[in-house]
Amino acid sequence: MWCCTSSTPAAPQDVVEADGKLTYMGWRETAAILERPRPHEDIAESMSKMVMKNLGAVVEAYLSMDDTPHQRTEFLTWDVPAMMPADSKGFAPVAHMLLSKVRAINALGGPRMNLVWWGTLCHLGRIPKYPDDHLHILDAEKLLEEWVKKMDEYGKVQCPSAEGGTERRIVCMSMFSHRWARPSMDPAQAFPDTVDNKKCKALGYYGYSGLCPVFSEHQFDYYYWIDYAGVNQSDYLDKLLGIAKLPLYISCCIEMIFYNSEEYERRAWTRLERILGFHFVWAPLFPYMDDNYPEQPANLKELATTSPHVFRHDEESDTLHMHILDPCGDDCSITDPRDREYIINILNILSRTKPVNPQFKAGGEFLFGESAFVVDTMHGKFDAEKKAQRDQRVATIIEDITAKHESNDTGKVKSLHSLTLS
Repeated sequence: MWCCTSSTPAAPQDVVEADGKLTYMGWRETAAILERPRPHEDIAESMSKMVMKNLGAVVEAYLSMDDTPHQRTEFLTWDVPAMMPADSKGFAPVAHMLLSKVRAINALGGPRMNLVWWGTLCHLGRIPKYPDDHLHILDAEKLLEEWVKKMDEYGKVQCPSAEGGTERRIVCMSMFSHRWARPSMDPAQAFPDTVDNKKCKALGYYGYSGLCPVFSEHQFDYYYWIDYAGVNQSDYLDKLLGIAKLPLYISCCIEMIFYNSEEYERRAWTRLERILGFHFVWAPLFPYMDDNYPEQPANLKELATTSPHVFRHDEESDTLHMHILDPCGDDCSITDPRDREYIINILNILSRTKPVNPQFKAGGEFLFGESAFVVDTMHGKFDAEKKAQRDQRVATIIEDITAKHESNDTGKVKSLHSLTLS
């Protein structure tokens, strides 16, 4: 059963049965990663970097091709207005598109694409770590194969509903860009979230709510690519190969959610992620989150005033724009100095490959400090409004129940008083 009486959605009743099945996932369990990957032992760092470089060349070759699922399925090829009505059948091809993209990048070799379902975040109460929590992490290709099998003619599958019960939802794959709350050179000490797991709760609610400001007549089942769950955190070679495939993972996503915490913008990795999202995500949409989500929407004017080199508020359209800055700039921060080399390598690949962003289709040029994207602040506004409405309904129900109990108790007291007097 699913319910929402606070900012954190409750987890489904669970859980792991005696035979090891993860019942909270439902049909998604067939896509769970059942086996922990074997570690690579006794491989020199120089050899690991060479293997990473070779995979990077494969990634670049793929991104440079014209006739790939990656290049054939940019946002401009879809009739978005026709997909907005509730009875649109336009989302079935989207599911097939996502499957073809994931299959293509998995076929290139290296680590397969992993995803985390929003329901898993609600269930665990934390972001799962790969490979330690592999049973709670989904193989993207297997997930989409199951989705395509189960979906109706509208591209929808029965999923948990924010109002309780179930409803038909559309699949959405989202990249999550964030600054690790507890970075460390010691992998055992590093953790992406806060002590109270704010990011996990935010992503859990985002998926629980299932909204989208572009397609407001539909509900979406959200699956996230999160670095902590998408890249091996225990095996150095596997980690490097996951970094090499980062542009491909992002190219399979519909949108890039970013969590604007302290120092988020100045991190070299998060700047690179936004550049990759600007070049390769399908829509491209950049939903905004911060510590106030989902209680309060973003304050556009305040963001632009406090960080004018990062954000710009267009008062006429009431939209927020975010500038894309250099991930190798002097003002950037980075935990592991070795990462700078990897970031430069990915930037070089970007400079030689084809973006899918419609802005470039018209001959646009990418420039640090000048290129900017429109931030999706409507999603947070919608979720805040819907949450306030749900909270009000719950409060009204509680008040009604309390009033009835008080009325019954008062009636009993009066009856007892009458009997005593007689």
